[in-house]
Amino acid sequence: FSGFTVRFTGMTLNDGCDGWGLGKKGVFHWEGARNCTIERCRFENCGRSALASHSGSRNRFVRCTVRDSAQGGVLLIDSDHCEVTDCTMDGLGAIYKHIGGVVLTGGKTSDCLVAHNLIRNSARYGISFKIAGFRNVVEFNSIHRMCTETYDTGGIEVTQHNRTERSNSVIRNNLVEDVIGYSSTFDKPCYLSWGIYLDSFAGGYTVENNVTVRSSHGVMIQGGKGNTLRNNIFVDASLVQFTFPNFSGNCEDNEFTRNIVYWTDPKARFGSMGRELEKTLKADHNLFFCAGKPLTNDSGWTKWRKLGFGEHDRNADPLFRDPAADDYTLKPGSPAFELGFQPIDLSTIGPRD
Repeated sequence: FSGFTVRFTGMTLNDGCDGWGLGKKGVFHWEGARNCTIERCRFENCGRSALASHSGSRNRFVRCTVRDSAQGGVLLIDSDHCEVTDCTMDGLGAIYKHIGGVVLTGGKTSDCLVAHNLIRNSARYGISFKIAGFRNVVEFNSIHRMCTETYDTGGIEVTQHNRTERSNSVIRNNLVEDVIGYSSTFDKPCYLSWGIYLDSFAGGYTVENNVTVRSSHGVMIQGGKGNTLRNNIFVDASLVQFTFPNFSGNCEDNEFTRNIVYWTDPKARFGSMGRELEKTLKADHNLFFCAGKPLTNDSGWTKWRKLGFGEHDRNADPLFRDPAADDYTLKPGSPAFELGFQPIDLSTIGPRD
C-alpha cells in the first residue's frame, strides 16, 4: 500500500485501550499477514493506531506520517522480523492516553527494527516493549515531548514480567528529550518519568550511545538481569539522575560504565540506590557533574563511593559545546575522553529523505 492518505476514521470502546491496554486494532488491521508493506502513506485524525499487525512476519511500515491520532501509531503484536522506519508521528493519544508511537508486545515479537523515526507529542510512550520477545533493535530515533498526560512512564520503555529472561535487544543512538511524566494529587503536581525506563524485570538490554534530556528521574534499571548501560549522556533530570532500586532483590550482572551524567539544578539528587546494589551492578569510568554545586556536598555521591562504585569515576565538567542550545557534543579536551567515552554522532537520527 503506497501513497494513500487516510483521514477521520472512527473507533469503538473495545479497541483494547482501556486500563493498561495499549490497543489491539488499527486502521490497517492485519491478522497473520506476511511480507506486507505500508509506505509513504499519511494518517491524519484517525481513531485507531495506523497499523496493528497480529501474528505477522516481515511486515513493514516505512516513510509514513501519523498525525493527531486518538490512540497510538503502530502496534506489533506477536509479529516477528517487522520494520518501522523513517516515519514521522506527531500528536498521539488524543482520546486514549496509555499508548505509544511504536509498541512491540507479545513474546513472539522478535527480530524487529524500529529506526530513524521522529516521534513527538505523545500522551505516554514514544517506543514501548511490552513483554516483547528477543533481539529487537531500536536505533537512531528522535523522540521529543513524551508522557504529556501520564506518569510512571518513559520515552523508551520496557516492561517484562519474567524474572530471569534476557532479551538480547538493543537500544542505541536515540535522542530522547522532554519526558514530562505529569500527574497530580488534588492541587499537588507529581512528576515521574525516565528518558529510558527498564521497568519491572527487563533483562538483557544493551543501552548505548543514547542522549536523554530533561525527565524527572533520568534512567532506570528496576529489577532485571544482564543489562548494559554504556556510553550514554543523561542530562538534567529534575528530581534524581538515575534509579537503580534492585527491585525484589532480583537484579544481577548489570553494568553502568562510561556514561556522562550532567545536571544544573543543585536541588536535584545524585541517584537512588536500592539494597545490596553493590552485589548486582558494575559501575565505573563514569563522568558526573552538577553545574550548581560540588558533588562532595551530595549524600548520594558519598553513598555511591561507599558502596564501592566508580574507582575511576570523575567529577568534572564534560565541556559540552553549547548545552543551553541542547548541543551535547563534546569539546576537545573533555575529561570524558580520558575515561574511554566515545563521541555520539546524532547527525543521522530521525527520518532519512
